[in-house]
Amino acid sequence: MNGRRVLEQVIRTQAATSRPGFDVNRVLRSLAAEARALTGAEAAAIDVRGRGRVASDGRRADADSSLAVPLPPTAPAPGALTVYSGNDRRFTAADRQVLDLLARLIGSTLMRAALDSARHPHAAQR
Repeated sequence: MNGRRVLEQVIRTQAATSRPGFDVNRVLRSLAAEARALTGAEAAAIDVRGRGRVASDGRRADADSSLAVPLPPTAPAPGALTVYSGNDRRFTAADRQVLDLLARLIGSTLMRAALDSARHPHAAQR
């Protein structure tokens, strides 16, 4: 696990979501890309119940292995962050820790977007 890179992603996500009218889809794509990169996976996806796949990165070939972590209970809807590998890559406990942290960031991002939407129901969400 690259601790510095994880910290940099946390800072980027917090900065992005603190701006008025932030682009939720851009933040989620960034988090999916970081999940893929930090775990060495070939693909990553964020799925949310009721919204389907909200972000993905990489091409998911026939996955020989995958690792999924749930979004936190504070997220506005149940969901999961999943990484996929087409080779016999075994995901580690460190990979799980990274995904747990990123899943919490995803939950916070989705909650912020839901709060913004409730406050400004007629504003166009990017």
